[in-house]
Amino acid sequence: MHVQYNDTTNQIEISDHIWSTFYIIPIILLTNVVTVLMNRKEPALGIFEWIIITTFCLFLYQLIFKLSPKSKIHLNEIECLELKKAFGSSRFAIKLKNGRRRNINHHYGDHFFEDDLKEMFISLHIPIERVSLWKFW
Repeated sequence: MHVQYNDTTNQIEISDHIWSTFYIIPIILLTNVVTVLMNRKEPALGIFEWIIITTFCLFLYQLIFKLSPKSKIHLNEIECLELKKAFGSSRFAIKLKNGRRRNINHHYGDHFFEDDLKEMFISLHIPIERVSLWKFW
């Protein structure tokens, strides 16, 4: 995973190939929902079917309205860098002005990456905000 700032375009470029997981996971979940609904023998939906449908709908809501798969983010679109710490590990996300978040995945315990990322955002005058891990929405 590489996060770097491009001076010429005034953008932050993230190379982590999130597009593949961003579209494969909903396809797998949709396939699971269709398979469960097609293989049931009763006309009414059971608790298991409702759990699978609800999980798919919640995940799809998060994907469409809350997360962003952008690999190039202009500095004008960034509100802040969110830092979540729990159990000794840090999670980062770029909070965009349209309300979405772009998660930055990295190897846990890579303190050099964390320090470099913080320094880059401080040098670009983008605030770093600590967020509680237990914040749901």
